[in-house]
Amino acid sequence: LFYLPILHNALGALACSYLEAESKARDALVLHRNPDVECWSGAHFVFALGAIGVLLIYYPMAVLSNPIWQERNMRLDVRFHPDYLLVVSQAKMFFSVVTNFTRESTTRLSILLVSFLAMTLYTLYSRPSSSVLDIWRGLSFLGASGMAGLGLWVTHDDSVSMSVVVGILAAWWVVLGALGTSATLWVWHVHTRSMKAQLSMTGSFFGPPTSPGLSPGGGGGLGLSLGPLSPL
Repeated sequence: LFYLPILHNALGALACSYLEAESKARDALVLHRNPDVECWSGAHFVFALGAIGVLLIYYPMAVLSNPIWQERNMRLDVRFHPDYLLVVSQAKMFFSVVTNFTRESTTRLSILLVSFLAMTLYTLYSRPSSSVLDIWRGLSFLGASGMAGLGLWVTHDDSVSMSVVVGILAAWWVVLGALGTSATLWVWHVHTRSMKAQLSMTGSFFGPPTSPGLSPGGGGGLGLSLGPLSPL
């Protein structure tokens, strides 16, 4: 929950104008978030050292402990493959680096658009949890890629009004929600049919009861009827 905000703020404390002409004009590095702050001097030097400490200690511990915590938590009903958790952690790190160190909006949004699409394909293809959550996770990355694409459009077209942007965003997420709901219902339908088929095969294997009213565990015959069991 706190992994991405902590990384984003730690990297933000190190994001200075290392390549911009502004730093050359002032003959000093300035912080991207606040151009009035001179990097690596005064109070910023202390904050930068703290940010480096966070990246050297917290970042590897958080990445490696996430799969371990999942395996030790016995209350989880759905578990993701450890490799997928590591990839997602590295992707979040990459997103933070891009948003903090890339100053040009077009470049930043283009990189994020391609990255979100790649994570969408990777999630849907690898099926890390073998559950419906894979669909919703993939759609969440697809939604983020749509927002990045919309940002690119707004960046290149200043005439787009805010009401149009909000309407497109709302429609986009409604469509993704409808797709996710439809996919969930389809998976549930296929799962239910599979369970019914398995129960039907089980009933034909055991055969009918040897005498009327015979219940499981009650009687000496080999025939056993499971009765009209519910697939749920």
